[in-house]
Amino acid sequence: MLLPQAFEDYELNEVYKGVYVALGAGVAGAAGTAINGIRKAINDNVTAGRITPIVTGAPSATNTVWVDQVEDLVDKISLRYQHILMNLAMQPSLVSRIQREYRAKYGKDTDYKGSNGFVYFSIVSIVGLPSMIGSNKLWATTQGNGIHLGKRTQNKNAMEIESVDRKVKFLTDHSA
Repeated sequence: MLLPQAFEDYELNEVYKGVYVALGAGVAGAAGTAINGIRKAINDNVTAGRITPIVTGAPSATNTVWVDQVEDLVDKISLRYQHILMNLAMQPSLVSRIQREYRAKYGKDTDYKGSNGFVYFSIVSIVGLPSMIGSNKLWATTQGNGIHLGKRTQNKNAMEIESVDRKVKFLTDHSA
């Protein structure tokens, strides 16, 4: 059960919320300090003027209004990118609210097949990321640009255990 917990900790503490802190030799790092996560990268690029945020306000408590907020955000994406497949990332509970509203709004149609995972009338896919739980921020990127750091090789569940200096060390690799 060690590996599944390590991967869950990585997803929930590092991928989105992580802020890198350099450590001295022999010092264990706190959760969320191994890498700079997506949120830090976005915020740093907004500060540097390389990203222009689209302001939506906090997600409405009403599903109908929430869906309107998401559709409005998608409509405001630069025309330069509106022909490219994109992912719109958010916490999973916000995705569920969109799907429920689409079902309530279109579920009575005879040809309704459920949400296809896209914002209606767009090529923007809605993605719920566990790493974003607790955050109301949304971010979009082209599908080829959103690289999720993880292990994709045949040894993805492999871990080397060393016992050195009366310490047990668990070693594993991640690739982009």
